[in-house]
Amino acid sequence: MHHFFASDTQSSGIGLGAVRAGDLIFVHPRTGRAHEKIKRYLNVKGQRILSGAREGERVSPLKSATRHVRDYSHVMLGLGGGLIIHADGKKVVIDVLQDVVEACTPADSTFKVYRRRSLDPSQAKVIVKAAHRYFATKYSFLSYFTTPSETDTTQFCSRLIAHAYRSANLPLSHLADHRVLPLHLYAACQADEWQDVSSCFFPVFPTGLSSEVLDSIRDLGIFTPEELSFHADTLRGHDEDLLKVGRLRREAAAAFYENAQNILDMHKNRTQLVTLQWQLANEIELTPENIEDTGASIIARVLEQLPQLLELSNLQNVADLIDESMLNGLHDVDGLSEYVGIPDHKTWYFLRVSTEKLRLATYFKLAEVGLFSILAHTTTNEKYARFKSVKRQYASKFDEALKFPTDYLKFKDQSDTFAWLDHSQDRETYRQVVRDIVLCLSYIADRTCSAGPDTQQSEN
Repeated sequence: MHHFFASDTQSSGIGLGAVRAGDLIFVHPRTGRAHEKIKRYLNVKGQRILSGAREGERVSPLKSATRHVRDYSHVMLGLGGGLIIHADGKKVVIDVLQDVVEACTPADSTFKVYRRRSLDPSQAKVIVKAAHRYFATKYSFLSYFTTPSETDTTQFCSRLIAHAYRSANLPLSHLADHRVLPLHLYAACQADEWQDVSSCFFPVFPTGLSSEVLDSIRDLGIFTPEELSFHADTLRGHDEDLLKVGRLRREAAAAFYENAQNILDMHKNRTQLVTLQWQLANEIELTPENIEDTGASIIARVLEQLPQLLELSNLQNVADLIDESMLNGLHDVDGLSEYVGIPDHKTWYFLRVSTEKLRLATYFKLAEVGLFSILAHTTTNEKYARFKSVKRQYASKFDEALKFPTDYLKFKDQSDTFAWLDHSQDRETYRQVVRDIVLCLSYIADRTCSAGPDTQQSEN
């Protein structure tokens, strides 16, 4: 449940290196604007009203757990390296902690950080990945009031974190994830297995010190003036480097997601194109008179690559034709994809292979149609008469485009081709297509038979 908070990246004294994977960061927006204060007040009051509306439910049996709940209206999850992930009111985003939280001193901090004791790296990895899968999904609090469908991918701040921890078998509440509010998470953090590590986020030797503070430290006699200047400059540079690296990682995460989406969109467009070509091939096979410029251009391009196409009939696995892409590696050992809405590795493989099979099958059909059209206009054989309805200019275009395979006869009697087709009936259908193609090539190779091959030979 979240309303965005102000930020001041220049005055922040937060130690970015303190952020660990799995940290829960509760935010208290510090702003002097009246409307923001009202929104924050309504946010926290709304949490208490919604929580109390459930029969028999209490925010927490411990006063210490709820004493300051009203100070925190938003919660974020640490990813490590200064990065956090949260539902920011619009969508799930990755941010640098210092860019979204104000902090001046521990006493005046605008956030509190809790860390689960004995959280091992493998658990932290599961938690981070579970939250990261929802990167860029939409924010919505409506799911709180309903039972979300299986296809619902929306998130709000506390729901995202509840889901992430439950994925690691470390549930933070007995409530369903979509019913968990920030105050429930805060109450859970008061248990013994959690510790308040907020002080870790304030450097022991802070940077950006005023001259008065520097004078006070100098008076302690711990550091010489040269040592004091050296340490201040070193720490200041270290913090600046962490901030730069954190922002680069944030931008890289966004770019990685965008690239994954672009690859998926390109595949969808490719599948749509291949499907349309398949439909076109079936249509013009039945009604060749319907061939127009677009279809004729596709057929001509196929005939230009006929030698390579025939070789593909001997291919054992279509996957050999599929280029590696970043999506091929976006999967966990449990089969989950890197992002919600992106197919997992097995599904992605199936989609790409299926599209490639359809593309190749389409090209074999189109090659057959093109060769039939050529013979319909150059022979008197009745077998091809139906394709005489194809415009002569198209038949001539096919004839000119045809790249003649020099060893085409080797495909005539092969019986183990098209292993990449799933069904035996389909394999036999396309073996016959290849036999027809080989026969057409034989006729075209002997243009001296002006009357075309005899009927008996064509039937065989």
